[in-house]
Amino acid sequence: MKKTAVIFLSLLLSLTLILFIPGCAPPEEPNNNNEVTPDPDTITLTLYFKDLTLEDYDPMDYGLVVPVEREIPHREDVAKAALEELIKGPQEDEGEVGPVIRDDAQILDVFIEGNTCVVDISHEFPLLEVGGVEEGTIFMESLIYTLTEFDNIDTVWVFKEGACWEDGHIAWGGPLNRPQEPQLLPLYFGDLEAAASGQEGNFGYVTPVEREISWSTNILWDTMRELVEGPHPEEATDELELVRTIPEETVILSVACPTLEDRTVEVNLRDSITRGTLEGMIFRQSLVYTMTEFPVVDKVLVKEEGEPWDDGHWIWDEPVSQP
Repeated sequence: MKKTAVIFLSLLLSLTLILFIPGCAPPEEPNNNNEVTPDPDTITLTLYFKDLTLEDYDPMDYGLVVPVEREIPHREDVAKAALEELIKGPQEDEGEVGPVIRDDAQILDVFIEGNTCVVDISHEFPLLEVGGVEEGTIFMESLIYTLTEFDNIDTVWVFKEGACWEDGHIAWGGPLNRPQEPQLLPLYFGDLEAAASGQEGNFGYVTPVEREISWSTNILWDTMRELVEGPHPEEATDELELVRTIPEETVILSVACPTLEDRTVEVNLRDSITRGTLEGMIFRQSLVYTMTEFPVVDKVLVKEEGEPWDDGHWIWDEPVSQP
């Protein structure tokens, strides 16, 4: 028995030594799924630069820009990182692409509000050449396509030192999605039943509908135009009858962008005066609820040909926010 025990212990010791000798451990199972393990210390950005060839130009694809991938050290503020890489310009190994922003441009602020990325850049003109619709278009497309590559960003709104970006040809008049996609506007029209009964609902005497329009750069102006146009028949339901909130003869004179400081949209109209206390209240509710649906807009101020809007019952002499 003792001899058997000694032999058993010897075999056990030998096996233990074999397992712990370098190079003699059991082989690891091979990885047969061909998966590439991502490097946690880097991130890959998709950046859109000016297409110098336009061989594959398709306005329904990427317009005047094309995507390139670039790997950078890992960062949490990926939106700002992408903008900084755009400012650096293209690298030699990234093909026939050109820059979209001057390399002396400064990023003053970047933040996400809702699903909109809001960017504030320096006073330095961000393009390579001042003037020209094409250069402005390239700049807009580059930022929109680059930033909407991130899952949490659907639209982009760019400001220059706190005011809406514009270059004399193009104005960035609201949060913009990719140009080949339609834009969805939240519009608040009158709820006929609420107005007739005098019983206010969740939004007073108005109710929201969503309307699809063609893509454009001045979405705030387009929103006012759609409000003046009034509700469409297909937007009503058996339970909901919609009525216009702005007089049909109203003329839009201007729609001023908000600044990042005041966050107020100022609208100047003509022939917009309503009749009666209820009509005036519906008018105010419609404009305030509609415009404050946009990020960066907290208040609305409406004027009638440059003067405070006044229907004889209420004077719109200061910005109004949602109740």
